[in-house]
Amino acid sequence: MNTDPNESCFNVSNWRLPDPKELTSKLEDQATSRVITQWANDGSISPLDLYCYLKARFGPPNGISMLFRKPSSDNAIQWHYTLFSGDSMIDFLGMNRLLEIRFSRPAPVSDLNWRIFIDRIKEDFENWASQMSKVRRSLEKWSLFINPFRRLDLMVDTLVNRLKALDLKEPSPPPYPPTSKQHEKYMEEFSKWNQSISEAQLLGTSLRMIAPVLAESFVNFIIFALSKREIKADARLYDDLIRKPIDIRVKSLHLYCDGFTREITDESEAFKKFHTLMNTRNDLLHGNVDPTKLKFEEVFFDKTIPLFRDERSLAVRLRANAIRYIEPEAALKDIKIVEEFARLVVEQLEPKYRQEILRPLKESQLGWRENDRKIGILFSDTIMEFVGIKE
Repeated sequence: MNTDPNESCFNVSNWRLPDPKELTSKLEDQATSRVITQWANDGSISPLDLYCYLKARFGPPNGISMLFRKPSSDNAIQWHYTLFSGDSMIDFLGMNRLLEIRFSRPAPVSDLNWRIFIDRIKEDFENWASQMSKVRRSLEKWSLFINPFRRLDLMVDTLVNRLKALDLKEPSPPPYPPTSKQHEKYMEEFSKWNQSISEAQLLGTSLRMIAPVLAESFVNFIIFALSKREIKADARLYDDLIRKPIDIRVKSLHLYCDGFTREITDESEAFKKFHTLMNTRNDLLHGNVDPTKLKFEEVFFDKTIPLFRDERSLAVRLRANAIRYIEPEAALKDIKIVEEFARLVVEQLEPKYRQEILRPLKESQLGWRENDRKIGILFSDTIMEFVGIKE
């Protein structure tokens, strides 16, 4: 059945707010004598523009879903308007998944008429432009941004778990001379071990390179979140602080940031280990070549004849040392140093500020309100989505 696009229900000027009794009656009829037709926004209309338009005309959202909405952004349906037009009920649902419009009426709405209907709404925006602008100005404007510390932190968790799962025990050599079956088994074990060594190279190098970056990202996040108002307000002061040597930044936190009860000194073991970690990062990050720091074993040559002090397979010897200085123990130790240093810094904060900083540190995406340079947690990492299933 094709609906007539000139029906009164498609005329946006006919929209009106329902009274409670009328709404109850329509909801009861909906189960028996009415057809529900849904339209999912395909990008044809801006949810922000539509919301401002509806609020400019009808005030705050009045849909029944608003009765169950939590006073936060942690909802599957964020806003809901219910309007009447002729014998039709129109629902506008701003959901996390998408914007949906539903018609409840005696006859369905054709695809063509949906397009006409959406175009008419957008055309009516011009008639409400000033009121829509007023609504838009009343909204808080935030920007979503990536938390670089949390992104690195999650990456570290993944790498650590993969590294801990590796079996790096050298394969036991078979009796000499081995049987063909023993040799075949040994070569299979060697191949698996060789692959694990390659994986350990990747993971160990990555962790040792990331550890100092993670530590600096933590310090910069503390400065970003807690720096005093006068520091935030002056871009040159803020940039100067961020560019200071990392140990100076840490020792200055109590001067430039709110919430610190005391100075962080270099007397603690956690700070000393952190400082050592940061001092050695250039060798890893810049790939510095220094045999005195990277040597692992001595070999003697009589012309072209290699001689070692102990007996060991050359293949095993060289592969086993491929992870020297990036051993799992060393990589995990670096991460532990960063964790202990972060704990040291947080412990110097007043309880109020400690709670304020711990939660955003663990959020992957944060909000930024530029007018007052405020950060906020706008959305949970777990998003609720609702979708109707067509049987």
